Amino acid sequence: MGFLAKLKHFLIPHENNHYKAHALRIESLLVYVFLLVLALVSLKALSSVKPGILGISSTITNEEVINITNQKREEAGILPLRENPRLSQAASEKALEMFAQGYWAHISPSGKKPWDFINNADYRYISAGENLAMDFPDSVSVVNAWMSSPTHRSNILESSFKDIGVVVLRGNFKGYQTTLVVQMFGEPTPEILAHAKRTIEQKESQTFQTPILNQYKIGQYFSLALLLFIAMLLLFDAFWQTRAKIARISSHTGAHFIVLLLVILVLVFSESGAII
Repeated sequence: MGFLAKLKHFLIPHENNHYKAHALRIESLLVYVFLLVLALVSLKALSSVKPGILGISSTITNEEVINITNQKREEAGILPLRENPRLSQAASEKALEMFAQGYWAHISPSGKKPWDFINNADYRYISAGENLAMDFPDSVSVVNAWMSSPTHRSNILESSFKDIGVVVLRGNFKGYQTTLVVQMFGEPTPEILAHAKRTIEQKESQTFQTPILNQYKIGQYFSLALLLFIAMLLLFDAFWQTRAKIARISSHTGAHFIVLLLVILVLVFSESGAII
């Protein structure tokens, strides 16, 4: 059997393959899933072998995060927050420590809490809050993710908070380039004093390296290609079954939809960032 004949046998339903392309057999579906998983695992492994090649490029800025946060407050009828240099300093120190120590949490492995960073920045407060985000491509998606979470939303819309500090820090986190966003809120005590703003942008430039490849985009491309391939095969299958006047739903049909669902889930969640 020549190459073209084998390709036809694999892709197109006809009499010799009982009007069921071999590309839609369960064995073939398992191969597709294996290749997709292998590609995603390989991308993750590459980030450890070659740090800096893979990562997420972003357009997030401190100013945008603050502006969008205040827009959400104004939409809810709450007064906007003032950017406070001491809270920005605390947010910067928290982001720098997470990069340096490789942790992603409100409380550090040594037990250091967000309030410790705020106190160290000499910000005197009655109440305070912290939102964290990682792996988002832009400022809008960061704030929207926070607003979709009840606990993060409550920080953003807390009427007692008057001040905000935000840092957007880019660097190498556990082998791949990403962007951390630290957002801190405060209700200051009456006697708090103004404090000169530290040059956070300079610290960002010391750790930032633009990733050569965006691992989440590559994962999406793999998933989208597989989704289109299977969808095309299913359309061919339906067309040839109709033409041959064959109407059947086999045990393979469920497997097809399971694989399609799996690929769709990868597409939906492959560029979702993380918030805590």
